[in-house]
Amino acid sequence: MLVLPWAFDESGLVPGLLLLISIGIFCHYTSSLILKWSSGFDDFSDMCNHFLGSWAWHTSLVSSLLVLLGATCAYHTMMADFFHSLMSDAKSQFVPEPQGQVAGVIWAILTDRLLAPIPLAILLFPFTNVKEVAVLAKFTSWGILAVLMCFIYVVSVSLGLGCST
Repeated sequence: MLVLPWAFDESGLVPGLLLLISIGIFCHYTSSLILKWSSGFDDFSDMCNHFLGSWAWHTSLVSSLLVLLGATCAYHTMMADFFHSLMSDAKSQFVPEPQGQVAGVIWAILTDRLLAPIPLAILLFPFTNVKEVAVLAKFTSWGILAVLMCFIYVVSVSLGLGCST
């Protein structure tokens, strides 16, 4: 979804729309075939194993893992970039220059673009060990609060009420 504006810019409006519609039709057709033939199977890879053999089972598992790995890398990159921006803005707006060597090292880690994933991984590691999904579902309400806070911040800055960068 993030490359659609670039793709439309490169191809033009009409060819971009035609390509988008044809890809949507192809995805709908493929999904309807999978749903039609998947009754009685617990997983897509099991269906591939039944109809096409063990090579298809291995291929579907590897492709699923690669898609999940790609999505994880994309989300981690976006979260690390957001965390870096947040820490850099917080340091420049709200925090005075760190006093002492330890505070300077901590702020250097928090505001360095290459090291931003380290504190993010430390903060998110406990959530990867939660065994029940219901516990994680309770944290989604904080996402609504974060979106609301971002909306209030954008409106206040656009009206000249908040701190400007």
